[in-house]
Amino acid sequence: MPHAKRREIIITGGDATFFPFLIGAIESLRAHAQTAARDLGVIDQGLTNEQRAQLPAPGSKIVQPEWTL
Repeated sequence: MPHAKRREIIITGGDATFFPFLIGAIESLRAHAQTAARDLGVIDQGLTNEQRAQLPAPGSKIVQPEWTL
């Protein structure tokens, strides 16, 4: 069986208070060729609907965990 193509994902997350830093991190990742094409996972730990709508969609997956911190 041939090897499946390996995909890489970068995972980050935060809540409504951390949102400006989350956006800054995502923009920084997208600005660099080494990380721009990677898929992005965002763990939603309390973002508002407006904040979720601002997250970049291409290659992104937003997940609300079932656990609490």
